[in-house]
Amino acid sequence: MPLASAEGYVRQVLGWREYMWHLYWHFGSGYLRRNALRAHAPLPDWWTSLDADAVTAACLRSALEGVRDRGWTHHIPRLMLLGNHALQRGYQPRALSDWFREAFVDGFEWVMPTNVIGMSQHADGGMLATKPYAAGGAYINRMSDHCGHCVYDPKKRLGDDACPFTAGYWAWVHRHRELLAANNRRPGRWRRCGGSRTSTPCWTRSRGGRCSDGALPPVHRAHGTHFARRAGCRTARWLSHTGRAVAQRAVLAYLLGGG
Repeated sequence: MPLASAEGYVRQVLGWREYMWHLYWHFGSGYLRRNALRAHAPLPDWWTSLDADAVTAACLRSALEGVRDRGWTHHIPRLMLLGNHALQRGYQPRALSDWFREAFVDGFEWVMPTNVIGMSQHADGGMLATKPYAAGGAYINRMSDHCGHCVYDPKKRLGDDACPFTAGYWAWVHRHRELLAANNRRPGRWRRCGGSRTSTPCWTRSRGGRCSDGALPPVHRAHGTHFARRAGCRTARWLSHTGRAVAQRAVLAYLLGGG
């Protein structure tokens, strides 16, 4: 078995689920009521009914199709497509957590609150993760093959063909600019957003400019392809050199029976 595959299984499957189990009991039932970003938008009907055919954005439609047809989708589309879209639109965190629990075959009660309210929506204000997981179309274009077949342009924030994730991301950054400016994990370069200096706490490296306070483009109509084609090789690349060495030793110890 390749080392990256073994590390991914040990860390992302065994380790992460164990981590979520203990945090579920540690945070308690009140965790479901947390809403640090004051997100109160109700889940739209097309979302709750899994109407993927009503969605235009190719990536979002593909993720929703997976939930509709199989009750499952890879954890990267869960976080960076479904969760990212919900974060940008300000969906109510508890309602979103309940939806994930009911729609997914692995949506156990102890799994979803910390994954959704904490990691995905940052509704706990940083109890679980130190930064929100928000990104625009540039990230999706770089990490998938959806954008080449989509009617939306990931480079555009305005116009009929503006990417909903790109426009949504910058509107979200502007909306929460004071919170993000105080985040210790902000990237080194500052961005201009609505006249205020703010950071860009995500994996996207957009090309400057100012965000818009205008209405977000729709996400309806479209087609989808495949999102997680690079998921198997990203784990080792994301690790720092030091972190990778530590992970390799841990994996080898586990595989050799010494862990």
